Amino acid sequence: MPRGILFDKDGTLIDFNATWLPAYRLAAERASAMAGDARLTDRLLASGGFNAATGTWQPRSLLTSASNDEIVDAWMAQAGIAEREPFASIMLDTFHEAAVASPMCIGGIPEMMAELYAMGYTLGVATMDDERTARDSLARVGIDAWLSFVCGADSGHGIKPGPGMLEAFCRHTGLTPPEVIMVGDSPYDIEMGRAAGAGIVVGVTSGSHSAADLAAADHVLDDATGLLALLTPRWASA
Repeated sequence: MPRGILFDKDGTLIDFNATWLPAYRLAAERASAMAGDARLTDRLLASGGFNAATGTWQPRSLLTSASNDEIVDAWMAQAGIAEREPFASIMLDTFHEAAVASPMCIGGIPEMMAELYAMGYTLGVATMDDERTARDSLARVGIDAWLSFVCGADSGHGIKPGPGMLEAFCRHTGLTPPEVIMVGDSPYDIEMGRAAGAGIVVGVTSGSHSAADLAAADHVLDDATGLLALLTPRWASA
């Protein structure tokens, strides 16, 4: 019987395009300025998986699925930047500054989180974003109060699709993996849930991946608010 729910953040709780496309564009512009090549901005976004013509993202692409450090390394190589430290500092500060400035929740998420919490579920977030940015973004949109656990790619629990983040959620809360529902918008979220032995794995198409990309999940929903229809009263924790 499910007792806990571990959510991905971007594309699942936070609107990915509205929050991260401006952040990535600003970071790419700053990278381009450092490289002395104004045309580099669009190339960095394209290599990260963004199709400017359609406004869509390539599945499992750098900007939809990688950690911030992985993005820094890829962009540094593409921009021909020799020294990592100053470049990484500017990129990571830009990601944080822009993502925290105006994060947007997917519609209905704050109300859903409050309802799940009232039903007795233990809630957490596992993201490939850095933990500092994740915590600040979640606080900014007002859903941090419902969370017992937040971890990022830099929290020391490994990265997706490895099982470490979900295992850390269980250690922190005293739950077992079969008692946990994993919810995310990426195939890596689905694979992490499977690797850790989550009881139920749910994919949502509110991010950058299609239902076909998430077909390995137990359920695929339009967005995470559909969880409330899945969680029948007999599943609610007492």
